[in-house]
Amino acid sequence: MSYGLQYFTIADTDLASEHQKIYDSEINIQIGWVWDGGIDVRLGEGIRRYLSEANVRSVSAIVPRLQEAIAYFYPESEYAASLDAEIRTRAARRVWPERAVLVVLVAR
Repeated sequence: MSYGLQYFTIADTDLASEHQKIYDSEINIQIGWVWDGGIDVRLGEGIRRYLSEANVRSVSAIVPRLQEAIAYFYPESEYAASLDAEIRTRAARRVWPERAVLVVLVAR
C-alpha cells in the first residue's frame, strides 16, 4: 500500500476552482471526515455555532451543498452573485433547519 501524492482529475480541478471562489469571497467553510462517517460540510466561523452544517455521502455533494448554503446565508456575497439564478432560488425556497435554531437563539 502506498500513501503518496495523488494526482488530480478535471473534476478535482472544478472542485478546487469552486473552493478558490469561496475563499476569494472571504467566506469561511470547513470540510472534514473521519473514516466512513460521511463528509462534514460547515459554513461560517464556528466560534459559537456554524450557520450551516451537513453530512454528505460523497465529494460530489460538497459543492452543491455549499452553493445553496452560501446563496441563503451570504446572499450579498460576490460568490452568491456568481451563482446561477436556479441555485439562488432553490436556496431561498429550501427549509434550513439551521435557520430555525438560529431564530430560537436570537429570540431568547
